[in-house]
Amino acid sequence: MKKFKISVILRTYNEVKHIGEVLKSLTEQTYLNHEIIIVDSGSVDGTLDIIERYPVKLVSINKEDFNYSYASNVGVQNSSGDIVCFLSGHSVPVYKNYLEKINEIFQETEIGACYGEVIALPDGSITEKIFNRIGYLKSKLSLNNKRFFLENKIHPGIFSVVVMLAPERNYYLNTLLKSNSVMEVKM
Repeated sequence: MKKFKISVILRTYNEVKHIGEVLKSLTEQTYLNHEIIIVDSGSVDGTLDIIERYPVKLVSINKEDFNYSYASNVGVQNSSGDIVCFLSGHSVPVYKNYLEKINEIFQETEIGACYGEVIALPDGSITEKIFNRIGYLKSKLSLNNKRFFLENKIHPGIFSVVVMLAPERNYYLNTLLKSNSVMEVKM
């Protein structure tokens, strides 16, 4: 089995409530061929103090420059992995083999992207809970489509995506960076 390097990119802004739990979960993963890149947009609540305790690459951007696409692109520019996994600063992997499962998914050469359904945190916003419910309904409607791999419980949080960038890494990087947005890869 090929051991792809996975670049986990976290976007943060004042995530003191959950960032420690996220980083603890990522550093306790059974799959070791990964790096953690944090793109922080000016946290002032103690998030950076927690981040300093972990083996991560921290990249800072201005708060006024933040949007999800830009922060994701900055993370990709600072990554060195074959696979890029985007997480929010409050997306806590539930399982210690989360990254191992991602590596297994991409052993299938026809897979170009995957995502995990999300579970809203108990203290999540109403928006997160609505998206949680929409994701559940979408997965139920997609069950007949054999081209989708569905995982219903990878991690809680919202808007987490995994994108395979190799061997077409340069093409995807150029496309992402030119458009300043994260593209959806249709299977």
